[in-house]
Amino acid sequence: MMKTYRILLKPKGIIKDIPSSETLFGAICWGVRTLYGEKELVKILNDYEGSKGKFIPSSACPLLKSENGVIYCFPKPVIPDPEIKEMDETAAALKSKIIQRAKVEIKEENKLLFSKRIVLSQYRSFNKTKYLPESLFNRLVKGEKIIKLYYEYLEEELKIIKGGILITANEFAKIGKESLMESRISARNKIDRLSFSTVPGGELYYEEEIYLNPRVFHLYFFLLTEDIDFFDPIFRWLSDTGIGGNRTVGRGYYEIKNEGEVKLPDATDKPLFIPLSKYLPAENEIDWDSEKNYYQLIPYQPRFDTMFFKGGEFIKERVTYLKEGSILQAKAKKEYYGRLYPAAKFQNQTIYQCGLTIPVFLKMAGQ
Repeated sequence: MMKTYRILLKPKGIIKDIPSSETLFGAICWGVRTLYGEKELVKILNDYEGSKGKFIPSSACPLLKSENGVIYCFPKPVIPDPEIKEMDETAAALKSKIIQRAKVEIKEENKLLFSKRIVLSQYRSFNKTKYLPESLFNRLVKGEKIIKLYYEYLEEELKIIKGGILITANEFAKIGKESLMESRISARNKIDRLSFSTVPGGELYYEEEIYLNPRVFHLYFFLLTEDIDFFDPIFRWLSDTGIGGNRTVGRGYYEIKNEGEVKLPDATDKPLFIPLSKYLPAENEIDWDSEKNYYQLIPYQPRFDTMFFKGGEFIKERVTYLKEGSILQAKAKKEYYGRLYPAAKFQNQTIYQCGLTIPVFLKMAGQ
């Protein structure tokens, strides 16, 4: 039986982006190949369902640290927007507070209309959030309506912080006033991918990178596997080699720690789930006729890891993922979902793109 483990990523410096599941899968595969040999990696990939060495990573998520504890964040579920009736009721209930905060003179007959406009306009910022703390995530998983969280946001009981994270006011107070993260622009030289040298003229380009405050902002991901001991040496190796883009210029280096086995939320015995990874559904896995499906598509152009691949093509076949946090009605309840997609060939070996996901089973509001 597979178990779920939480793996901590403490940044040692600037990172290109927060690692997603397919990036983590690729990094771990290179670790298997380096430490256990290419035959072991091929053995795992070619018989994935039957292999004891199979593993499924989630995408990495923020972990906020304070003197009072740790806040683990999850991807915000792709839950349908509140109905117009619910928004109108919210505007009516909060009319007095909204008018008071606006500090403007409004005629009595126009107050409700003004309140409705504020409620509708502020939902845009609320809806753009990417992550929720475990406390709010669990409420939605158990079937609570999104309008209740939005009502609390309008009441200023919830806050949006940098990184697109929605947290409670109590959690916000625990973090303090330290800067969590910032974006930085770095100048880089263009590299000829065939000769691995700078192009003639030394052309510059600019990239946005992320600095995470190591005192308060870490990352973590879940790993589903039968044998966590197999991966502990790989985590040590990845601490030295890095994860993700721009590692050759010192980006994407972490202290990596296995925090042990965890139990994910499971609110129902029905196969309605949220993927915690970028997801490529396997054949006949999802009931596409279900009205409970809510998802976002991510067109994605994967590339080879040029730290290891030298020469030849660098672009894999294009894929379209379902986003982390989507809500999907499966045909049966399983330990994991998805598939490995054969995205390229290199030196007579099949190169796979990971579309496997760890599920969190949920109730929909009203079930």
